[in-house]
Amino acid sequence: ASGNTLKAINDIVGNVNVFGVDNSLPMINQAKCNAPSATLIHSDSFPSQFGKFNGILCNWTLQFIRPDVRWDYLQQMVNHLKDNGLLILTEKTTQSPENKKLYHLWKQNNGMTEQDILEKNERLKNVLITMPIEEYHTHFKKLNLSYNIIHAEYGFITWVLKK
Repeated sequence: ASGNTLKAINDIVGNVNVFGVDNSLPMINQAKCNAPSATLIHSDSFPSQFGKFNGILCNWTLQFIRPDVRWDYLQQMVNHLKDNGLLILTEKTTQSPENKKLYHLWKQNNGMTEQDILEKNERLKNVLITMPIEEYHTHFKKLNLSYNIIHAEYGFITWVLKK
């Protein structure tokens, strides 16, 4: 959203075509400052007009897409991956009660007050809608994607998926 990851990819890989998509204009404007060479798209939908991609990075996005169209968005991404293309996906999944407690403690240990936590939870209610990890795996299998979890903490999961 802020363009930092796009900038890092471009800095590490070199001169590549990097695209960023966000439905928030303020985030697009911030990304323009951080990743001026990236193609930035203000949209609610996947930018299918740009053809197929070698890789797609999707961080904390699907959880903000309504459940009734969430898997359609995933399908669009997969449809626009080249053969053997990679999708790196990070999402907040439905947390167990234990993970909720640990995540709450982590936020407190990182300077958030109880009031901050409550206010953030209220702002995200009915906006950030999690799904169980098993539901993601079911959809990955339906799309014939191989997948590996490369990071998991407090219900935040990062997968590498291969078409």
